[in-house]
Amino acid sequence: MAFSSDSASDSAAPALLLDVLAVVRRHRRLISRATVAALLVSALVALRLPNLYPATTTFYASDLQTSDPDQLASGERKVTLTPLPEDLDRAVNIGQSQPVLDYLIDRFHLASHYQYDSSATPEARQEVRLRLLERLDLAVTDRDVVELTVLDTDPVLAARLANALVARIDTVNVALTRPNRQRVVSVFSDKYLALSRSYGLLSDSLLAARRRYGISGLDREGRYLAKLLIEKQAELVAARLRNAPNASSLAAEVQALSQLPAPGAAILTREGWLQGSSLVQRLQVEQQALATELGTARAAVEVAKANLTQRLSTIYVLQPATPGARKVKPIRWLIVAASTLGVFLLTTLAALLLDFFGQPGAVTLSDEAETPARANEPRRQPAAHG
Repeated sequence: MAFSSDSASDSAAPALLLDVLAVVRRHRRLISRATVAALLVSALVALRLPNLYPATTTFYASDLQTSDPDQLASGERKVTLTPLPEDLDRAVNIGQSQPVLDYLIDRFHLASHYQYDSSATPEARQEVRLRLLERLDLAVTDRDVVELTVLDTDPVLAARLANALVARIDTVNVALTRPNRQRVVSVFSDKYLALSRSYGLLSDSLLAARRRYGISGLDREGRYLAKLLIEKQAELVAARLRNAPNASSLAAEVQALSQLPAPGAAILTREGWLQGSSLVQRLQVEQQALATELGTARAAVEVAKANLTQRLSTIYVLQPATPGARKVKPIRWLIVAASTLGVFLLTTLAALLLDFFGQPGAVTLSDEAETPARANEPRRQPAAHG
């Protein structure tokens, strides 16, 4: 029946508890000695553990595009404090990267501080990195702020490590875009040099055209030539009408002002003006346009070089790290309590196993639990013989 089985299990539980207490009583010396030994050993170990003091700093990791000098100078971007998830993850990854850890190890001599061999073998170096990572915590809070905590036996050194790590994260973060800015400077410099060569060739062509046709490029130069030629022609006509002796010289002057000048003469004539004015004018327009473009390219090179030397921070520190006044590790009472309780439970379990399975013919707990149930079963009546 169900009622009889439930009552049997209820009566078996106190019996099992009594059996366990009986086993603990029989092995109380072993259990007590082991528990006391665990208490003493754990207390000794806990006392020998060094005190670790925290140093915490919090900072924002801004978007690299909002801190790019080129985009800020051109007005394409403005400084904002709205970091993206990838910006926060990048700051955390940089802080836990091997080059940054090696920088801290070398700067603060952490190998000797952690009592490792200072011979800088690869194995010892890796052990120092692991020790530093154990005492380093970088996490992103729910308010999009990076929280950095460093633990160390020296509270002042912990604060210096935390602040130096934030500064190093900023330096590496800025250096990520430096190769691109160097390539921008190189591209702008190449463009400026190419424009300079083109401007030099165009200037030589313009100078040669002016020398060939005698055009100096002065204002109203053609009008002055036409006026002079008209005046000379009028004097020549008047001299011929008067049979003046200077008529031949005037005729030579008019002819010289009309025909194409000889190469290298650099004399302005009518034919030279007609043939070379359009060419010189076109070359002058091209020179002015190229000079404007050359000035723009030079300004771009200067801005790119200035931005390359400038350093805009990508980290905005909310709270710098300060030396901690109270230790956070180790929690000695918890270590002692957990070790003592664990040894007590393990020793008790070992005593139960030894008592129930180590003796021949021993009755197990399951057998004892089934015994009351069998006792409550109705006994069968022997069959009557006719």
